[in-house]
Amino acid sequence: MRVVQGQLQEAGAPVALKGINWFGFNNASTMLDGLWGQNPLSKDFATVVLRLKLLGFNAIRLPFSFQDLHTLPTRDFCCQWSCPSPTDMVNGVTPPGHKLKPGHSLPDLPSPPQRRSPNTGNDYLPSSSTYDRFCWVVHFFAHNGFFVLVDNHLREDQTALQDASRWAQEWAKLVADLVKDKVTSSHLLIDVLNEPDNYGIRWEAGNGKPEPFLAVSGLGDLYLLAMDAIHHLAPDVPFFLEGTGQSGIGANWGDGFATDTQLIQDHGLSDPNSFFQALMTKPYAHQVVICPHVYGPAVTHSSQGATGQGLFQRLSASFGHLTQQGLQSPQGQMVFPIAIGEFGSKFEEPQDIQAMQDVSSYLGNTGAGADGQHAPIAHWFYWSWNANSGDTGGIVADDWTSIHWRKIDFLISCGLRPWYLDNTDPGSSPSSPPQSNLAFIPTPNHITPEVPHVLAQQQQQQQLSQPAGQQQAWAYPGQTSGQNVQPNQSQPGQQWQSAPSDGADAGSGVQAVVNVGQPWQSSPGRWQCDVNITLINKGHSTIKIPWHLSVQCNQYEAITKSWCWQPSIQQNTVSGSATETWQSLASGAETTIGCVVECQRSSTASNDFTPHTVLINGMPCFVSKV
Repeated sequence: MRVVQGQLQEAGAPVALKGINWFGFNNASTMLDGLWGQNPLSKDFATVVLRLKLLGFNAIRLPFSFQDLHTLPTRDFCCQWSCPSPTDMVNGVTPPGHKLKPGHSLPDLPSPPQRRSPNTGNDYLPSSSTYDRFCWVVHFFAHNGFFVLVDNHLREDQTALQDASRWAQEWAKLVADLVKDKVTSSHLLIDVLNEPDNYGIRWEAGNGKPEPFLAVSGLGDLYLLAMDAIHHLAPDVPFFLEGTGQSGIGANWGDGFATDTQLIQDHGLSDPNSFFQALMTKPYAHQVVICPHVYGPAVTHSSQGATGQGLFQRLSASFGHLTQQGLQSPQGQMVFPIAIGEFGSKFEEPQDIQAMQDVSSYLGNTGAGADGQHAPIAHWFYWSWNANSGDTGGIVADDWTSIHWRKIDFLISCGLRPWYLDNTDPGSSPSSPPQSNLAFIPTPNHITPEVPHVLAQQQQQQQLSQPAGQQQAWAYPGQTSGQNVQPNQSQPGQQWQSAPSDGADAGSGVQAVVNVGQPWQSSPGRWQCDVNITLINKGHSTIKIPWHLSVQCNQYEAITKSWCWQPSIQQNTVSGSATETWQSLASGAETTIGCVVECQRSSTASNDFTPHTVLINGMPCFVSKV
């Protein structure tokens, strides 16, 4: 793939990326998540890849951690499995009521795996190392027609901050190994660093981070260091870059590309202009794709500028202008393609539904979203396939098999073209559940023939609520409900308030939803397991940081990894504090922390790792288990 005059092309033809995020190589799973189910449609990796392809996705974004790739032994995902029948497969990728048209058949993958046994799922996955398995997964997607965006996740992997030179070299080695395969080399995309806001990294150098926390102190320096190391090995591979440091205009984490000097000065924004000027002297400048993240208020917890003109103004000020106005370079005016790296929602709250509708309008440059300040945006990666994404849920439901057709309907409005649209008859059943209020209307003058609709909202959506037992239980390690916006990430003039907490209901008013992963054997007689705990403040008072959490389980003997807190272990109790500002728990808010625990056991039952007590600030939480 190449970028030609601000347009992504393959073999000289324009390409529109319609992608999906699928995580697992960033959270100690050593494989993409969700293969632990019981349904043949969800427990075998290649079967899930076929479902993704039939649902219309042509690109995949794979978050990963260098630390996981190089240090973790692979977990075994082989399982008893039977190939789904054609009827089950069709039903698994078509909305209720749709029937296969006469004479039409279900296609298979262009390059299916070489199975060792027809009754065993995932027996083709490499087990030599997590690194080898990740490379194999990238190759498998590429050989089956997907463009593959590999994404280094800063939240779980701070290699870039600990040793920037080593980080750049690890990127170079990974890319060099991947592009040895000719097909992969033409389908590979590089997302250099995920959500730099996580650690307060700014565009500029010299932002006060002490060594060795940040060996290269500006995001621009980190980007140039990595791209310099990679480009000579893979000169045609596009670089996808995320923004940072512009919460003053309400930019989400991963967004933040505003270059207007007056706007930067007025709102105290981090300034990317020096980086862009340096970039435009590089031979790979034309290979750069701007890759912001855009979420609605249910994820960001900020309603100002979340919809309508406020949203459109913010997006154009940050990155939309780069598609039309562009930047002045020594070679002339340079415009950049945009690919939304993450956007998603549970589609439950009315304002979030409106926000997603407006995002669709902005991407298509239609209706109110046609602000005259940006070109249509054809490329995106929806967050996410994973059911275990705490703040958005997944394309699949909690069973990892059932499809949320409301989300597919929305993505059709953004240009997705599922297989069933051309190969099935709809019958009498709607594609969305009966309670859905989302409808789609044709609109002309869209970006490509692949994007024929815009989302319209017919009536006011009543906010849906879930019984406590059906609460979406946990976010992937490092992502919390408020992960995309810092607590002060708001429109100018908005102040984030933290109500005083006297601790009266800080414990008894907190629900701890525990998700215990599948244990794996780390060494003879020793087992490890990831434990994620989503804390939901059901009380009326804000639980301000730092708050202290204690998790008790008789099996816990050691901690090998943690995310979003700093725990230690003593007498089978894991305890530690959460100190990040975004972890303050207002009434109704939630956040997720987690760790990998280890014990010496002969059994691998996940109940062995389930905590029997969770305390926050010394007060017991109501514990429920997924």
